[in-house]
Amino acid sequence: MEDINFLAGEGDLSSNPRMALLAVCIKSQQDAGFKHTIDLREGKCSDCNASGFNTGWGVFKFTCGAEILTDGEMTTPCPETI
Repeated sequence: MEDINFLAGEGDLSSNPRMALLAVCIKSQQDAGFKHTIDLREGKCSDCNASGFNTGWGVFKFTCGAEILTDGEMTTPCPETI
């Protein structure tokens, strides 16, 4: 992907963790073979309500650091629960 800074609007990705994670997940989806289809559905961490997106590899990543498999199993817990 050439330049996905357009996702952040007028700011840059370093100041917007939600948009930075979305950009990472879009790139991951393309690497997973999604081609021109992009899953932009936003999930929320059940513990802290942080934004999360599909990586294309069966995992949702969240801005808090949590990771949840698409079947609902938590692979990396939310720091709020540790």
